[in-house]
Amino acid sequence: MMPLTTKGMDLNPLFTACTAFRPQGRGGALQLFEKAGIELVHGWLVDVGTPAHQAFENAKVEDYDTALNLLVEVDDLTGGQFVVDEANLDANNNNSASKTLTAEERKKVENAFHIRDFVESTSSQLTYHGLFTLVSVIQTGTLVALFRNSHLSVLYKPSTSTTASAASEDDPTTALEQPTSDSSLFALVTDHAFLQEPTVVWERFDDVDGGASAFVDSNFRPSAPLGGDFVGATAETALAQQFENMGIVDSADQELARQLQDEEDAIARQVYAERERRRQERENAQASRSSLAPAPKLQKKTSCLIM
Repeated sequence: MMPLTTKGMDLNPLFTACTAFRPQGRGGALQLFEKAGIELVHGWLVDVGTPAHQAFENAKVEDYDTALNLLVEVDDLTGGQFVVDEANLDANNNNSASKTLTAEERKKVENAFHIRDFVESTSSQLTYHGLFTLVSVIQTGTLVALFRNSHLSVLYKPSTSTTASAASEDDPTTALEQPTSDSSLFALVTDHAFLQEPTVVWERFDDVDGGASAFVDSNFRPSAPLGGDFVGATAETALAQQFENMGIVDSADQELARQLQDEEDAIARQVYAERERRRQERENAQASRSSLAPAPKLQKKTSCLIM
């Protein structure tokens, strides 16, 4: 399975449980998580008691692939009109295709309507029912792998003591709202745009659309991005964007931006050079110890006579 991961994993989440997946094919992608002891979860769940949930039960559909197969089947059943306009099936009495449907087929079409609405309205592959379920299922102090939109990310649920101590160290006017152990999840930030932002480590995983997200550092304190509003940007690009927004194009300002960028680059080169020097010293020391080690002595055999 490992060589196949370069092309992706075939993981098919079930809408009925946040830890349920249906692997397709013979690759066995789920075995990688099982053998590594990593829990795989998702938040694409249908809320119990809704028309969509009832439709999934009636149609005996549990996962995304099966749902798509049903929609294709219904579209073929209705002569290709299902994906065009719902009114063509429900309200248009002149539709010849709708008149030929049996009661069982009409029930299948009705279920397909609710399933299609659910799939289209949850294109982010996360629902609030799924989010609340994740909060209750994930144990405090554990890391899990979240599957969403064909990507994997890391979710973490910190303990109350960890987040409370982090909040107490900050100014009360800017401190992160203290999360409780049963209501807060954090997603590890892996976007390359934040590579030069050491205080941006976790992002609050509190809503479906990400509109209420906030970044924190490794100690769950509010982050202070070096780029400010232009988080993840270098000094040169941040200043250039500010000048552009203000309608200012000044050679002196551009020169200052280039100077700041050169200083950042110089510091980065120094850090890299220092790391390389230390690595070379370690390698030289290991080589010296190897050359000074005494060679093993060979034991000379003595002849013996057995009487």
